[in-house]
Formats: sequence, C-alpha cells, structure tokens
Amino acid sequence: MISLAKGFSLLLHPMLLSFFVYIYFIFFHLNIKSNPWVLTSISFLFLNLLPIATVIYLKYTGKISDLDASNREQRMFPLILGVIYAALGFSSLFTLDAPPLIQGLMFCFMTNTLFTLMVTRYWKISIHAMGVTGPMAALWISGIHAPIIMGLFVIIISISRIILKAHTIAQVTVGSIAGFVLTYLQLRFIFSI
Repeated sequence: MISLAKGFSLLLHPMLLSFFVYIYFIFFHLNIKSNPWVLTSISFLFLNLLPIATVIYLKYTGKISDLDASNREQRMFPLILGVIYAALGFSSLFTLDAPPLIQGLMFCFMTNTLFTLMVTRYWKISIHAMGVTGPMAALWISGIHAPIIMGLFVIIISISRIILKAHTIAQVTVGSIAGFVLTYLQLRFIFSI
C-alpha cells in the first residue's frame, strides 16, 4: 500500500501535472501556432526545472529533510522561491502576450503558492491536493468536464497522502477545495476565461 501511495504521489505530483496540463493547453486545446515551444519552455523552466533543482539542492545541503519538504517549517523557503519562480514565469508569458489561459494558469500557480505560503505559517495544507485540483479547475473552466475522472484523481492523491502520513483528512480536503476554488475564481474574474 505504501509503495502504491508513493507511486501515485509521484505520478500526480504538482510539478509534473502542471507541465502536462500546459502541454495539453498549448498543443491541443488552444492549438497555439505562434511560438508554442517558447511557451512550453517557459512553463517547464519556471514550474518544473527551477523548483525541482531548488528542492534537490535544499535536500542536498540539508535545509530540508526530504524532497517533499514534509516538515511544515522547512516548507517556507521553497514556497517563497516557488512564488518568485511563478512570478517570473507569469511576467515572461505576459511579455510574450501569451493567450489569457496560459498566462492565467501561471498567475494561479503564483497566487495559489502565495496562499499556501500564508497558510503554512500556521498549518500544513496539502500542496499535492491543491496541485491536482488547481489544474482541474483550469480544465473545467476551459470546457473539459470529466467529473468522475477528476474526482478519482482527487480521491487517489488524497488517500495516498493520508496513507503516507504526510497529511490529515482535513489538510487534503482543504487543499483540494482551495486549489479548485482559487484557480476557478482567478481564471474567471481576473482573466475572463
């Protein structure tokens, strides 16, 4: 059971899932013809490469005890860097006049990480749960309605995080709801999607 939970936690990791959602939006949903590889590279750099390299470096230098930064106090610095990386990604996408959905999703990663940072000062919210439901909200608002599949992903990641004793039921529940609601509201009202 533990191995399965670890596998699902890795497969549905926010950094991996975000990249696949960007690929889907850029190449299939929006079918962007002008500079799709530049937009993909920006999303990869700021949502995947820099955060992953940072977490590995922090683990290697002993600033965090594990790659998930399981200790609440150890999450602060990686989350601050996550906000900065996403802000740089959003600025790059804005400068390139990327489509609103592409810009908006990066903006949501930035603000949702900022929200997570503020909550983490007092309580350990599930970043994995937020990282699954945030992209789901972007898919939903874009017309991709698959509630059963989406619900299964949320249940799988939530149960996996509970089995691994990384989070409580309350932490995955609040993370799931916050990720979806925050992303949906921002894309709808700030980016008019």
